[in-house]
Amino acid sequence: MKELVLFALLFAVGISYSEERSQEFTSVVLSNNNKNPNWFKFGEKTYYVDTVFTANWYKALQFCRQQGMQLLSIATKTENDRIGKFLIDNGISYGHYWTSATNLAGDHRWIWLSTGQPMVYTNWDSGEPNSAHNSTENCVEVRHWSSGFTWNDLGCSQNLYFICETVNDCVQTLNAQKN
Repeated sequence: MKELVLFALLFAVGISYSEERSQEFTSVVLSNNNKNPNWFKFGEKTYYVDTVFTANWYKALQFCRQQGMQLLSIATKTENDRIGKFLIDNGISYGHYWTSATNLAGDHRWIWLSTGQPMVYTNWDSGEPNSAHNSTENCVEVRHWSSGFTWNDLGCSQNLYFICETVNDCVQTLNAQKN
């Protein structure tokens, strides 16, 4: 319980710091449109891949939540491979994308902030996580390298593209509430 309270406090401080250090974040309302190449569905999730603007981890998290979504979490190798395939097939594999993975609680354990669950499946790039730059690499990006679609720990203040997701049951609930 103490860890959860500490993590919530760290997260709130991070959002406040982020808001002070970056431009005002203007939210847009995304349209899940089958013709939009930045949306795709796999299993019980629908994904939105941002390739319009970059944001630090805190702002990416905020943007996804403003859309009724959450920052990406990856539970299986199949899911990881499918996301990588989507990026390659759509010509957007050049980017580095934020996930919701973090160890900001300071206990050296990586969790998916979007689910609160520890990372069980991982696909770290060779030598990662390395907590370079004096252990300030507390967030995780996914990227496409010659070794495939791999993960890297990175400082949360870096500006990257990001991937939001929603579980389809949540989308149905949100749509029902609007009607």
